[in-house]
Amino acid sequence: MMPVGTWWHRAGFFAVLCRNDPVLGINVWDNWDREYFGAVLSDIFYDSFSLCEDLLIPERPLDRQEIRLGEKKIYRLEQLRSLSSYEVKISYPATFPVSFYIELVDDERSQVRTGRRLLNTEKLEFSTPENVEEFSQHSRIAIEVDWHGITWKQNVTLGQIVYNIHLGRVFNGVPIESFPHIAAVLALVCFFVLATLRNELTWPFSFLISNARDENFKRQD
Repeated sequence: MMPVGTWWHRAGFFAVLCRNDPVLGINVWDNWDREYFGAVLSDIFYDSFSLCEDLLIPERPLDRQEIRLGEKKIYRLEQLRSLSSYEVKISYPATFPVSFYIELVDDERSQVRTGRRLLNTEKLEFSTPENVEEFSQHSRIAIEVDWHGITWKQNVTLGQIVYNIHLGRVFNGVPIESFPHIAAVLALVCFFVLATLRNELTWPFSFLISNARDENFKRQD
């Protein structure tokens, strides 16, 4: 995605560089030029960074992702459903004394959509509006990592931190993908309860009951 005004920004940037004339002694690095230079560089790096965004698709986990301390990694959201709730989860080795920061940001203004920064958390929940296409177009998941806590290892220097990231739908905080497992457990529990009430599962306890009766008879004798 190319920001508006990028080309004329770059044209102005090169025009500013042409003003640097050592013969005339023109100082190109005044305050206005420094701000302009920084804005143009941010646009250029933004273009390159946007091309390197990874896709985050529901129920398609991304394993062995790498990030450095203080670095920010951006994920673009795809194939979201309207009026649905999602959860972004991160897992990483416990041997890394780090904390992950997860944000839902707007790529146009780089503002946090949730209105708060989630610290010391490895998951983030958000809901999609009715116009999910516009939401997916302008929303990004930003991941940062910072040093946190201590480790038992001596002289640890962290390079690339490896982690896994997963995006999944949730309902009242419960992942949708876990519903079949929950239903299977509930069905099994109901089967055992009903079978016990109908005296069809007394055979596992028959051996214990017979032993208890034999001991009672021996005590009476």
